[in-house]
Amino acid sequence: MKRFFWLILVIFLASPAIAQQVPLYSQYSLNPFLYNPAFTGVRQGFNANLIYRKMWTDIKGAPETRALTLDGSILDNKVGLGAYVYQDFTDILERFGANLSYAYYIKFKKDMRLGIGISAGIQQTRVDWERANTGNDIIDPVVMTNTGSGMNFDGSAGISFIWKGLKAGFAIPQLVETNIRYINNDSPTSYQLARHYLVNASYDIPVIKDKFFIEPLAMFRVTKGMSYQFDIGSSFRYKDFLWVSAMYRYDYAITFGGGIKVHDRLTVGYSYDYSVNNLQNYAGGTHEMFVGIKFGKKEDKGMIEAIQQLQQNQQLQQDQINKIDLKTDSVSQINNDLKKQNDQLQSDVQARDAKIKELEGQVNTILNDLAKKDSMLTGRKPSLPSDIVYDGGDDDLLFITGEPSGNYFMVVSSVRTESQARKLAKDYQKEGHKVGVVYNKRRTWYYIFLEQPGSLEDGLKELYQLRKQDEFKDAWIHVYDKDKK
Repeated sequence: MKRFFWLILVIFLASPAIAQQVPLYSQYSLNPFLYNPAFTGVRQGFNANLIYRKMWTDIKGAPETRALTLDGSILDNKVGLGAYVYQDFTDILERFGANLSYAYYIKFKKDMRLGIGISAGIQQTRVDWERANTGNDIIDPVVMTNTGSGMNFDGSAGISFIWKGLKAGFAIPQLVETNIRYINNDSPTSYQLARHYLVNASYDIPVIKDKFFIEPLAMFRVTKGMSYQFDIGSSFRYKDFLWVSAMYRYDYAITFGGGIKVHDRLTVGYSYDYSVNNLQNYAGGTHEMFVGIKFGKKEDKGMIEAIQQLQQNQQLQQDQINKIDLKTDSVSQINNDLKKQNDQLQSDVQARDAKIKELEGQVNTILNDLAKKDSMLTGRKPSLPSDIVYDGGDDDLLFITGEPSGNYFMVVSSVRTESQARKLAKDYQKEGHKVGVVYNKRRTWYYIFLEQPGSLEDGLKELYQLRKQDEFKDAWIHVYDKDKK
Protein backbone atom coordinates (compact mmCIF):
# COMPACT_ATOMS: atom_id res chain seq x y z
CA MET A 1 0.00 0.00 0.00
CA LYS A 2 2.81 2.38 0.87
CA ARG A 3 4.60 1.62 -2.39
CA PHE A 4 1.39 2.44 -4.32
CA PHE A 5 1.04 5.73 -2.40
CA TRP A 6 4.59 6.81 -3.25
CA LEU A 7 4.12 5.88 -6.92
CA ILE A 8 1.12 8.25 -7.15
CA LEU A 9 3.17 10.93 -5.38
CA VAL A 10 6.06 10.59 -7.85
CA ILE A 11 3.76 10.99 -10.84
CA PHE A 12 2.13 14.10 -9.32
CA LEU A 13 5.39 15.80 -8.34
CA ALA A 14 7.25 14.93 -11.52
CA SER A 15 4.62 16.44 -13.85
CA PRO A 16 5.80 20.07 -13.63
CA ALA A 17 9.39 18.97 -14.06
CA ILE A 18 8.65 17.07 -17.25
CA ALA A 19 6.79 20.11 -18.57
CA GLN A 20 9.88 22.18 -17.85
CA GLN A 21 12.62 19.99 -19.28
CA VAL A 22 14.29 23.11 -20.68
CA PRO A 23 14.90 25.66 -17.89
CA LEU A 24 12.68 28.73 -18.15
CA TYR A 25 14.19 32.25 -18.14
CA SER A 26 12.65 35.71 -18.37
CA GLN A 27 15.76 37.72 -19.29
CA TYR A 28 16.85 35.48 -22.15
CA SER A 29 17.17 38.50 -24.47
CA LEU A 30 20.37 39.39 -22.53
CA ASN A 31 21.67 35.86 -23.13
CA PRO A 32 20.17 34.76 -26.48
CA PHE A 33 22.34 31.66 -26.94
CA LEU A 34 20.64 30.03 -23.90
CA TYR A 35 17.89 28.78 -26.22
CA ASN A 36 19.56 29.09 -29.64
CA PRO A 37 23.26 28.21 -30.16
CA ALA A 38 23.23 30.21 -33.42
CA PHE A 39 23.38 33.39 -31.27
CA THR A 40 26.62 32.33 -29.57
CA GLY A 41 29.09 35.23 -29.54
CA VAL A 42 26.62 37.64 -31.10
CA ARG A 43 27.72 40.34 -28.67
CA GLN A 44 31.14 41.96 -28.85
CA GLY A 45 33.93 40.66 -26.59
CA PHE A 46 33.61 37.81 -24.10
CA ASN A 47 30.75 37.87 -21.60
CA ALA A 48 30.06 35.81 -18.47
CA ASN A 49 26.62 35.73 -16.86
CA LEU A 50 25.35 34.41 -13.53
CA ILE A 51 21.62 33.66 -13.32
CA TYR A 52 19.46 32.67 -10.38
CA ARG A 53 15.72 32.01 -10.81
CA LYS A 54 13.24 31.02 -8.12
CA MET A 55 9.70 30.19 -9.28
CA TRP A 56 6.47 30.27 -7.25
CA THR A 57 7.89 31.33 -3.91
CA ASP A 58 4.77 30.17 -2.01
CA ILE A 59 4.99 26.58 -3.28
CA LYS A 60 7.51 24.31 -1.63
CA GLY A 61 9.56 22.37 -4.15
CA ALA A 62 8.83 24.77 -7.04
CA PRO A 63 11.49 24.98 -9.80
CA GLU A 64 14.75 26.69 -8.89
CA THR A 65 17.51 27.28 -11.45
CA ARG A 66 21.13 28.38 -11.20
CA ALA A 67 23.17 28.94 -14.33
CA LEU A 68 26.56 30.17 -15.53
CA THR A 69 27.21 31.13 -19.15
CA LEU A 70 30.27 32.28 -21.05
CA ASP A 71 30.37 33.27 -24.73
CA GLY A 72 32.37 35.38 -27.11
CA SER A 73 33.46 35.81 -30.73
CA ILE A 74 36.74 35.18 -32.54
CA LEU A 75 38.13 35.45 -36.08
CA ASP A 76 36.73 38.92 -36.67
CA ASN A 77 33.27 37.95 -35.35
CA LYS A 78 32.95 35.07 -37.82
CA VAL A 79 32.93 32.37 -35.12
CA GLY A 80 31.17 32.30 -31.75
CA LEU A 81 32.15 30.01 -28.87
CA GLY A 82 30.19 29.45 -25.67
CA ALA A 83 29.68 27.34 -22.58
CA TYR A 84 26.56 26.86 -20.46
CA VAL A 85 26.38 25.14 -17.07
CA TYR A 86 23.18 24.90 -15.07
CA GLN A 87 21.63 23.20 -12.06
CA ASP A 88 17.85 22.86 -11.91
CA PHE A 89 15.76 21.66 -8.96
CA THR A 90 12.10 20.71 -9.24
CA ASP A 91 10.91 19.11 -6.04
CA ILE A 92 12.53 15.66 -5.87
CA LEU A 93 14.14 15.97 -9.32
CA GLU A 94 17.57 17.52 -9.70
CA ARG A 95 19.23 18.13 -13.05
CA PHE A 96 22.75 19.18 -13.85
CA GLY A 97 23.74 20.12 -17.39
CA ALA A 98 26.84 21.34 -19.19
CA ASN A 99 26.94 22.33 -22.86
CA LEU A 100 29.46 23.73 -25.31
CA SER A 101 28.14 25.74 -28.24
CA TYR A 102 29.58 26.82 -31.58
CA ALA A 103 28.25 29.29 -34.14
CA TYR A 104 29.51 30.25 -37.57
CA TYR A 105 28.39 33.56 -39.12
CA ILE A 106 28.12 34.12 -42.87
CA LYS A 107 28.27 37.78 -43.81
CA PHE A 108 26.26 38.73 -46.90
CA LYS A 109 26.69 42.50 -46.82
CA LYS A 110 27.12 45.30 -44.31
CA ASP A 111 25.18 44.58 -41.07
CA MET A 112 23.65 41.36 -42.48
CA ARG A 113 24.69 37.95 -41.10
CA LEU A 114 23.35 34.41 -41.10
CA GLY A 115 24.36 32.27 -38.14
CA ILE A 116 24.43 28.47 -37.95
CA GLY A 117 24.93 27.01 -34.49
CA ILE A 118 25.10 23.71 -32.63
CA SER A 119 25.58 22.77 -28.99
CA ALA A 120 26.35 19.48 -27.30
CA GLY A 121 26.77 18.35 -23.74
CA ILE A 122 25.66 16.09 -20.96
CA GLN A 123 22.73 16.11 -18.59
CA GLN A 124 22.52 14.23 -15.33
CA THR A 125 19.11 13.72 -13.75
CA ARG A 126 18.74 12.58 -10.16
CA VAL A 127 15.69 11.63 -8.09
CA ASP A 128 16.20 12.49 -4.41
CA TRP A 129 13.44 11.02 -2.22
CA GLU A 130 14.91 12.67 0.85
CA ARG A 131 13.31 15.89 -0.38
CA ALA A 132 9.84 14.35 -0.43
CA ASN A 133 7.38 16.03 1.91
CA THR A 134 4.52 13.73 3.03
CA GLY A 135 3.09 15.96 5.71
CA ASN A 136 4.02 13.61 8.57
CA ASP A 137 7.07 12.12 10.17
CA ILE A 138 6.55 8.58 8.83
CA ILE A 139 9.67 7.40 7.01
CA ASP A 140 9.36 4.57 4.51
CA PRO A 141 12.74 2.85 4.17
CA VAL A 142 11.76 1.59 0.73
CA VAL A 143 11.36 5.17 -0.51
CA MET A 144 14.39 6.64 1.20
CA THR A 145 16.68 3.96 -0.24
CA ASN A 146 15.19 4.27 -3.75
CA THR A 147 17.20 7.35 -4.78
CA GLY A 148 18.65 6.99 -8.31
CA SER A 149 20.32 8.98 -11.09
CA GLY A 150 21.01 8.80 -14.79
CA MET A 151 23.20 10.59 -17.32
CA ASN A 152 22.50 11.24 -20.96
CA PHE A 153 23.80 13.13 -23.99
CA ASP A 154 22.07 16.38 -24.97
CA GLY A 155 22.33 18.44 -28.16
CA SER A 156 20.68 21.44 -29.83
CA ALA A 157 20.83 23.19 -33.20
CA GLY A 158 19.63 26.49 -34.59
CA ILE A 159 19.94 29.23 -37.16
CA SER A 160 19.87 33.02 -36.74
CA PHE A 161 19.49 36.03 -38.99
CA ILE A 162 20.87 39.45 -38.02
CA TRP A 163 20.35 42.59 -40.09
CA LYS A 164 20.82 46.05 -38.58
CA GLY A 165 18.46 46.06 -35.56
CA LEU A 166 16.68 42.81 -36.47
CA LYS A 167 17.48 39.52 -34.73
CA ALA A 168 15.48 36.40 -35.65
CA GLY A 169 16.12 32.74 -35.02
CA PHE A 170 14.84 29.17 -35.03
CA ALA A 171 16.17 26.51 -32.66
CA ILE A 172 15.53 22.91 -31.60
CA PRO A 173 16.67 22.27 -28.00
CA GLN A 174 17.02 18.59 -26.92
CA LEU A 175 17.30 17.61 -30.56
CA VAL A 176 18.41 14.02 -29.83
CA GLU A 177 15.48 13.07 -27.52
CA THR A 178 17.60 10.68 -25.50
CA ASN A 179 16.17 8.30 -22.90
CA ILE A 180 17.10 8.96 -19.25
CA ARG A 181 17.42 5.83 -17.05
CA TYR A 182 17.46 5.91 -13.27
CA ILE A 183 19.31 3.11 -11.53
CA ASN A 184 17.82 2.43 -8.10
CA ASN A 185 17.67 -0.39 -5.60
CA ASP A 186 14.55 -2.00 -6.99
CA SER A 187 14.33 -1.60 -10.74
CA PRO A 188 15.42 0.80 -13.53
CA THR A 189 13.10 3.70 -14.32
CA SER A 190 13.32 5.99 -17.36
CA TYR A 191 11.73 8.89 -19.20
CA GLN A 192 12.53 10.51 -22.56
CA LEU A 193 13.70 14.07 -23.26
CA ALA A 194 11.20 15.89 -25.50
CA ARG A 195 12.27 17.85 -28.53
CA HIS A 196 11.37 21.58 -28.32
CA TYR A 197 10.87 24.03 -31.17
CA LEU A 198 11.49 27.75 -30.63
CA VAL A 199 11.11 30.77 -32.92
CA ASN A 200 12.13 34.21 -31.72
CA ALA A 201 12.47 37.73 -33.16
CA SER A 202 13.36 41.21 -31.89
CA TYR A 203 14.03 44.58 -33.48
CA ASP A 204 16.07 47.42 -31.98
CA ILE A 205 14.42 50.75 -32.85
CA PRO A 206 16.37 53.98 -32.18
CA VAL A 207 13.94 56.65 -30.92
CA ILE A 208 16.58 59.27 -30.10
CA LYS A 209 19.79 58.63 -32.04
CA ASP A 210 22.50 56.92 -29.95
CA LYS A 211 20.50 57.54 -26.75
CA PHE A 212 17.06 55.94 -26.39
CA PHE A 213 15.99 52.62 -27.93
CA ILE A 214 12.88 50.45 -27.95
CA GLU A 215 13.24 46.73 -28.67
CA PRO A 216 10.01 44.74 -29.22
CA LEU A 217 10.48 40.97 -28.93
CA ALA A 218 8.50 37.78 -29.35
CA MET A 219 9.13 34.06 -28.86
CA PHE A 220 7.01 31.02 -29.74
CA ARG A 221 7.63 27.60 -28.14
CA VAL A 222 6.00 24.26 -28.79
CA THR A 223 6.71 20.70 -27.59
CA LYS A 224 5.17 17.49 -28.82
CA GLY A 225 2.35 16.46 -26.54
CA MET A 226 2.25 19.83 -24.75
CA SER A 227 0.35 23.06 -25.44
CA TYR A 228 2.19 25.87 -27.16
CA GLN A 229 3.45 28.95 -25.37
CA PHE A 230 4.47 32.39 -26.61
CA ASP A 231 6.04 35.54 -25.15
CA ILE A 232 5.52 39.06 -26.37
CA GLY A 233 7.03 42.18 -24.86
CA SER A 234 9.47 45.03 -25.20
CA SER A 235 12.49 46.57 -23.53
CA PHE A 236 13.20 50.28 -23.22
CA ARG A 237 16.89 51.17 -23.10
CA TYR A 238 18.84 54.35 -22.43
CA LYS A 239 22.16 53.89 -24.26
CA ASP A 240 23.81 50.77 -22.75
CA PHE A 241 23.46 52.12 -19.23
CA LEU A 242 19.88 51.54 -18.09
CA TRP A 243 16.90 49.48 -19.28
CA VAL A 244 13.43 48.37 -18.20
CA SER A 245 11.27 45.64 -19.76
CA ALA A 246 7.74 44.28 -19.76
CA MET A 247 6.52 40.97 -21.20
CA TYR A 248 3.41 38.79 -21.31
CA ARG A 249 3.94 35.01 -21.26
CA TYR A 250 0.83 33.25 -22.52
CA ASP A 251 -1.23 31.48 -19.89
CA TYR A 252 1.48 31.93 -17.29
CA ALA A 253 2.57 35.40 -16.15
CA ILE A 254 3.28 39.05 -16.73
CA THR A 255 6.96 39.88 -16.33
CA PHE A 256 8.53 43.19 -15.33
CA GLY A 257 12.27 43.73 -15.25
CA GLY A 258 15.16 46.13 -15.51
CA GLY A 259 18.87 46.52 -15.16
CA ILE A 260 21.75 48.91 -14.92
CA LYS A 261 25.41 48.98 -15.87
CA VAL A 262 27.20 49.72 -12.60
CA HIS A 263 30.63 49.57 -14.23
CA ASP A 264 32.08 49.28 -17.72
CA ARG A 265 32.51 45.56 -17.03
CA LEU A 266 29.63 44.83 -14.64
CA THR A 267 25.87 44.74 -15.31
CA VAL A 268 23.08 43.65 -12.97
CA GLY A 269 19.43 42.92 -13.72
CA TYR A 270 16.24 41.69 -12.07
CA SER A 271 12.82 40.51 -13.21
CA TYR A 272 9.59 39.52 -11.48
CA ASP A 273 6.90 37.21 -12.87
CA TYR A 274 3.34 37.73 -11.67
CA SER A 275 1.16 34.67 -12.31
CA VAL A 276 -2.06 35.18 -14.27
CA ASN A 277 -3.23 31.53 -14.48
CA ASN A 278 -4.88 29.30 -11.86
CA LEU A 279 -1.75 29.56 -9.66
CA GLN A 280 -2.32 33.27 -9.14
CA ASN A 281 -3.85 33.07 -5.68
CA TYR A 282 -1.48 30.66 -3.97
CA ALA A 283 1.71 30.20 -6.04
CA GLY A 284 3.43 33.49 -5.27
CA GLY A 285 5.74 35.39 -7.61
CA THR A 286 8.86 34.37 -9.49
CA HIS A 287 12.18 36.14 -9.04
CA GLU A 288 15.10 36.12 -11.46
CA MET A 289 18.45 37.83 -10.88
CA PHE A 290 21.16 38.41 -13.44
CA VAL A 291 24.82 39.50 -13.15
CA GLY A 292 26.87 40.09 -16.31
CA ILE A 293 30.64 40.45 -16.45
CA LYS A 294 32.53 41.58 -19.55
CA PHE A 295 36.07 40.34 -20.25
CA GLY A 296 38.74 41.28 -22.69
CA LYS A 297 40.30 44.56 -23.69
CA LYS A 298 38.42 47.58 -22.39
CA GLU A 299 36.68 49.52 -25.11
CA ASP A 300 37.73 53.12 -25.53
CA LYS A 301 34.38 54.80 -26.08
CA GLY A 302 36.03 58.08 -26.96
CA MET A 303 38.10 56.36 -29.63
CA ILE A 304 35.07 54.43 -30.93
CA GLU A 305 33.01 57.61 -31.13
CA ALA A 306 35.90 59.39 -32.86
CA ILE A 307 36.16 56.56 -35.39
CA GLN A 308 32.40 56.64 -35.95
CA GLN A 309 32.54 60.42 -36.40
CA LEU A 310 35.46 60.03 -38.81
CA GLN A 311 33.51 57.45 -40.79
CA GLN A 312 30.52 59.80 -40.94
CA ASN A 313 32.79 62.65 -42.09
CA GLN A 314 34.32 60.40 -44.73
CA GLN A 315 30.84 59.50 -45.94
CA LEU A 316 29.88 63.19 -46.08
CA GLN A 317 33.08 63.96 -48.00
CA GLN A 318 32.35 61.12 -50.40
CA ASP A 319 28.83 62.49 -50.91
CA GLN A 320 30.30 65.93 -51.65
CA ILE A 321 32.80 64.39 -54.08
CA ASN A 322 29.95 62.60 -55.84
CA LYS A 323 28.02 65.87 -56.11
CA ILE A 324 31.13 67.64 -57.45
CA ASP A 325 31.61 64.83 -59.98
CA LEU A 326 28.02 65.31 -61.14
CA LYS A 327 28.56 69.06 -61.44
CA THR A 328 31.86 68.47 -63.25
CA ASP A 329 30.08 66.21 -65.72
CA SER A 330 27.44 68.90 -66.19
CA VAL A 331 30.09 71.61 -66.70
CA SER A 332 31.94 69.34 -69.11
CA GLN A 333 28.72 68.86 -71.09
CA ILE A 334 28.17 72.63 -71.13
CA ASN A 335 31.77 73.16 -72.30
CA ASN A 336 31.23 70.66 -75.09
CA ASP A 337 28.06 72.47 -76.15
CA LEU A 338 29.84 75.84 -76.02
CA LYS A 339 32.71 74.42 -78.08
CA LYS A 340 30.25 73.24 -80.72
CA GLN A 341 28.59 76.66 -80.72
CA ASN A 342 31.99 78.36 -80.91
CA ASP A 343 33.02 76.14 -83.83
CA GLN A 344 29.77 77.02 -85.62
CA LEU A 345 30.31 80.72 -84.88
CA GLN A 346 33.84 80.59 -86.23
CA SER A 347 32.51 78.90 -89.34
CA ASP A 348 29.90 81.66 -89.74
CA VAL A 349 32.58 84.34 -89.17
CA GLN A 350 34.80 82.75 -91.76
CA ALA A 351 31.91 82.72 -94.23
CA ARG A 352 31.14 86.35 -93.39
CA ASP A 353 34.80 87.31 -93.80
CA ALA A 354 34.83 85.62 -97.18
CA LYS A 355 31.73 87.59 -98.21
CA ILE A 356 33.26 90.83 -96.94
CA LYS A 357 36.46 90.07 -98.81
CA GLU A 358 34.40 89.55 -101.93
CA LEU A 359 32.66 92.89 -101.34
CA GLU A 360 36.01 94.51 -100.72
CA GLY A 361 37.18 93.28 -104.09
CA GLN A 362 34.06 94.68 -105.71
CA VAL A 363 34.59 98.05 -104.00
CA ASN A 364 38.22 98.11 -105.14
CA THR A 365 37.07 97.46 -108.69
CA ILE A 366 34.63 100.33 -108.45
CA LEU A 367 37.28 102.60 -106.99
CA ASN A 368 39.63 101.71 -109.80
CA ASP A 369 36.94 102.54 -112.32
CA LEU A 370 36.31 105.83 -110.58
CA ALA A 371 40.01 106.56 -110.50
CA LYS A 372 40.20 106.22 -114.23
CA LYS A 373 37.51 108.87 -114.45
CA ASP A 374 35.75 106.89 -117.12
CA SER A 375 32.62 108.84 -116.44
CA MET A 376 34.37 112.17 -117.21
CA LEU A 377 36.23 111.02 -120.31
CA THR A 378 33.73 108.83 -122.01
CA GLY A 379 30.46 109.91 -120.41
CA ARG A 380 29.68 106.45 -119.10
CA LYS A 381 29.35 105.34 -115.51
CA PRO A 382 31.42 102.65 -113.90
CA SER A 383 29.97 99.17 -113.58
CA LEU A 384 28.34 98.90 -110.16
CA PRO A 385 27.32 95.59 -108.56
CA SER A 386 23.53 95.32 -108.34
CA ASP A 387 23.52 93.77 -104.82
CA ILE A 388 25.06 96.87 -103.18
CA VAL A 389 24.22 99.77 -105.54
CA TYR A 390 20.99 100.83 -107.16
CA ASP A 391 20.93 103.49 -109.91
CA GLY A 392 17.87 105.62 -110.41
CA GLY A 393 16.53 109.07 -111.21
CA ASP A 394 15.72 112.06 -109.07
CA ASP A 395 12.03 112.12 -110.00
CA ASP A 396 11.49 108.67 -108.35
CA LEU A 397 12.40 110.02 -104.90
CA LEU A 398 10.44 112.03 -102.32
CA PHE A 399 12.57 113.02 -99.30
CA ILE A 400 10.35 113.12 -96.19
CA THR A 401 13.08 113.87 -93.58
CA GLY A 402 16.74 114.61 -94.15
CA GLU A 403 18.51 115.05 -97.49
CA PRO A 404 21.93 113.79 -98.64
CA SER A 405 24.61 116.26 -99.63
CA GLY A 406 25.58 114.41 -102.80
CA ASN A 407 23.86 112.25 -105.39
CA TYR A 408 23.73 109.09 -103.28
CA PHE A 409 22.50 107.85 -99.91
CA MET A 410 23.14 104.66 -97.87
CA VAL A 411 19.98 102.60 -97.20
CA VAL A 412 19.99 100.63 -93.92
CA SER A 413 16.32 99.58 -93.81
CA SER A 414 13.19 99.59 -95.99
CA VAL A 415 9.52 99.34 -95.02
CA ARG A 416 6.12 99.71 -96.66
CA THR A 417 4.52 102.42 -94.51
CA GLU A 418 5.61 105.93 -93.53
CA SER A 419 4.77 105.37 -89.85
CA GLN A 420 7.07 102.35 -89.69
CA ALA A 421 9.80 104.34 -91.43
CA ARG A 422 9.53 107.25 -89.00
CA LYS A 423 9.60 104.90 -86.01
CA LEU A 424 12.75 103.13 -87.23
CA ALA A 425 14.38 106.48 -87.99
CA LYS A 426 13.66 107.64 -84.44
CA ASP A 427 15.22 104.40 -83.03
CA TYR A 428 18.39 104.91 -85.11
CA GLN A 429 18.58 108.51 -83.95
CA LYS A 430 18.47 107.34 -80.32
CA GLU A 431 21.51 105.17 -81.12
CA GLY A 432 23.38 108.27 -82.32
CA HIS A 433 22.97 107.88 -86.10
CA LYS A 434 22.07 110.78 -88.41
CA VAL A 435 19.26 109.37 -90.55
CA GLY A 436 16.58 110.40 -92.99
CA VAL A 437 13.49 108.93 -94.66
CA VAL A 438 12.87 108.90 -98.43
CA TYR A 439 9.98 107.45 -100.43
CA ASN A 440 10.64 105.65 -103.74
CA LYS A 441 7.52 106.37 -105.76
CA ARG A 442 8.33 103.87 -108.47
CA ARG A 443 9.13 100.98 -106.10
CA THR A 444 6.60 102.16 -103.41
CA TRP A 445 9.07 101.59 -100.58
CA TYR A 446 10.12 103.88 -97.74
CA TYR A 447 13.90 103.90 -97.18
CA ILE A 448 15.68 104.81 -93.94
CA PHE A 449 19.09 106.12 -94.95
CA LEU A 450 22.23 107.36 -93.26
CA GLU A 451 23.19 110.91 -94.22
CA GLN A 452 26.78 110.49 -95.43
CA PRO A 453 28.65 113.60 -96.68
CA GLY A 454 31.31 113.20 -99.27
CA SER A 455 31.72 111.55 -102.62
CA LEU A 456 30.40 108.18 -103.84
CA GLU A 457 33.93 106.84 -103.33
CA ASP A 458 33.73 107.75 -99.64
CA GLY A 459 30.31 106.15 -99.46
CA LEU A 460 31.56 102.85 -100.90
CA LYS A 461 34.38 102.77 -98.36
CA GLU A 462 31.90 103.44 -95.58
CA LEU A 463 29.58 100.71 -96.90
CA TYR A 464 32.44 98.21 -96.67
CA GLN A 465 32.99 99.01 -93.00
CA LEU A 466 29.26 99.22 -92.27
CA ARG A 467 28.48 95.73 -93.56
CA LYS A 468 30.85 94.24 -91.00
CA GLN A 469 28.27 95.11 -88.34
CA ASP A 470 25.33 92.73 -87.85
CA GLU A 471 22.94 95.66 -87.57
CA PHE A 472 23.80 96.92 -91.08
CA LYS A 473 24.90 93.70 -92.80
CA ASP A 474 22.26 94.27 -95.56
CA ALA A 475 23.04 97.97 -96.18
CA TRP A 476 23.25 99.17 -99.78
CA ILE A 477 23.78 102.42 -101.73
CA HIS A 478 21.20 104.21 -103.83
CA VAL A 479 22.78 106.41 -106.52
CA TYR A 480 20.56 108.86 -108.34
CA ASP A 481 21.02 111.47 -111.09
CA LYS A 482 19.38 114.76 -110.31
CA ASP A 483 19.05 115.46 -114.05
CA LYS A 484 17.69 112.02 -114.93
CA LYS A 485 13.94 111.96 -115.54
